Amino acid sequence: MIEKLNDKASSDKSSEAILDNLIAKLHQESRHLRVWSIVMSIYGDAVMPYGGAISLKGLSLILTRMNIGTGALRTAMSRLARDGWMERFRARSTSFYRISNHMQQDIQQASLQIYASPEDGYIWQGNWQLAIPQRQALTSKILEDMQMMGFIPLNALLYIRFVKPDELLPNHADIIFMQAQGSDCKGQDYNPQLIEMVEKNHKGSKLYQILSAEFRALADNLDDGGSLVGLDALVARILLIHYWRRAVLADNSEHFANPFRHEAHLLTKKIYHHLQDESEAWLKNSACIDKSLLQKNIINQRFK
Repeated sequence: MIEKLNDKASSDKSSEAILDNLIAKLHQESRHLRVWSIVMSIYGDAVMPYGGAISLKGLSLILTRMNIGTGALRTAMSRLARDGWMERFRARSTSFYRISNHMQQDIQQASLQIYASPEDGYIWQGNWQLAIPQRQALTSKILEDMQMMGFIPLNALLYIRFVKPDELLPNHADIIFMQAQGSDCKGQDYNPQLIEMVEKNHKGSKLYQILSAEFRALADNLDDGGSLVGLDALVARILLIHYWRRAVLADNSEHFANPFRHEAHLLTKKIYHHLQDESEAWLKNSACIDKSLLQKNIINQRFK
């Protein structure tokens, strides 16, 4: 059944070339690709709505399209099973891997952040707040407090967070807070050195910027009538969520007005909805998951 899906209509050539480029960049970004992390992106996005289990053959087909070999896949699955993240079982002489119960709970919790809807009409207006901890009070607890408040370190004694215009200054006995304002991040009055410092020192913001840069071409292509079908649509969707998931989980400014996050969030939502129907059709028509277990509400509520 899985092999027969390859006989269906093919993707638009320009869209397919962009997908091939995204796959190539995935391999270029690290000397040692973390296959297990990509597998977890597959499970969190594509497999969880179908009960959390997929055949090893199905995983192999998805990862082969990403130019990841079966040897690397088997190594990753062995590690995940050994660490208690996966459970292996056989059905109809086929090997399947199911996400473990405790990992399903973790994935469901993370999904609340990953698939949240962008704030409609939100535009960052150039407001931010500065935090200067007193040197004698600079303890691990103070650093943890500032991280929980969404502040990003610019250096050892200066921290920043992006905020909405009506955001009140925090109150902390050992930290001095100040309001500041410029133009938005693309305006002429905005300090480009500040943006550069944020990108360098805040992993989440840097990953949002990478996502926006890498996936803009795909968004424009799909808007202009390009298309990805079947397995190509699913692989593009998984790559998108893999980048988005890493950025969201590395971001401590979740509740604050990070302009990098908002731009990447809108882009992710747009591409995801372009790919959703085709990628779901491939999953439902394949033999790698049990489509009778589909929870439609999970899919339908993403980014809405």
